[in-house]
Amino acid sequence: MSKAPKTTASPIPADRLALYDAMIAAVPGVERKGAANAYTSLNRNMYSYMNAHGVLALKLAPGEREAFIARHDAKLHQAHALCRRTM
Repeated sequence: MSKAPKTTASPIPADRLALYDAMIAAVPGVERKGAANAYTSLNRNMYSYMNAHGVLALKLAPGEREAFIARHDAKLHQAHALCRRTM
């Protein structure tokens, strides 16, 4: 069962954070980390991330990434609007 970290109030919209926590809870042994920017990691490698605005980013293998983007009409995550770094 996943546990949300003990933190002060998060800037992430509560409804989005609740959905993220429900997604994480569906995977045994996964634990949410972070407060302002919630994330999950395995072996110190981040594989999911939710920013303060409630935008979710997932790290997927290249073949899975394209299939996910096509299936869900998604796009690559642009971190930091000023530098437009694609993640």
